[in-house]
Amino acid sequence: RKKGIVEKVRDQFTADVRMTETKDLIRLEQEMLETVIPNVGKRVRIVKGFRKGDYATMRAVDIASFSINVECEDGTLLEGLGYDQVCKVDG
Repeated sequence: RKKGIVEKVRDQFTADVRMTETKDLIRLEQEMLETVIPNVGKRVRIVKGFRKGDYATMRAVDIASFSINVECEDGTLLEGLGYDQVCKVDG
């Protein structure tokens, strides 16, 4: 396993990923990627849904329902988002 940061989503199934160790930019298929769930209190970006593009803070993880709760920068609490609806923000 190697770590990287998604720089651009190309289409529904591929993304350009900057590898953390080598700094190489590679294109990967969805099945090659693994979801990383950020820790509670960490900053995330919403990547799916009506708040797409907004930044938020992780507030809770519900492992039983495979969902998370986040608080948007404007204070709005979004509950029950799927793991794939947010991504970790670097830094």
